[in-house]
Amino acid sequence: MTNDVPEPVGVQPDRKPVPIGWRGPVTADGEPFHDLGAHGPPPPSIPTRALRYVAPDSMNRLPTRDISKRIQQGDTVVVDLRPLVHMDTHQNVCRRELKQLSDDVGVGVFALDAEDKLLLLPGNNVVVDVTGHELGLTSLLRS
Repeated sequence: MTNDVPEPVGVQPDRKPVPIGWRGPVTADGEPFHDLGAHGPPPPSIPTRALRYVAPDSMNRLPTRDISKRIQQGDTVVVDLRPLVHMDTHQNVCRRELKQLSDDVGVGVFALDAEDKLLLLPGNNVVVDVTGHELGLTSLLRS
């Protein structure tokens, strides 16, 4: 004769606690359920590049060190020399500083207007197509 003990009716086994912060579905037994067919939108990505606008400060200086750091991080910088409207000599000094900065960093300086008062310095890995007058990223132009 076997000594079979019947299980009590209506008694549920111990449930594992649902992990803290779990927002997904739960099975009837209280277990977290990973629905592999449910796809939500990807999390919003944080941009790693920016378009920066720079104008001379109250003492008519350009923050060339900060511009250089931003360019090396991949930001594209637009420098506006229009506030120096009656200071042609100082505009030329600023242009020479930007030219020296571009030589040090290894990027070009591009004029966005006919008077050379709006200047563009592309960031690291940003390509400027001068034949088609298009701006873009290196990866977009290669594909």
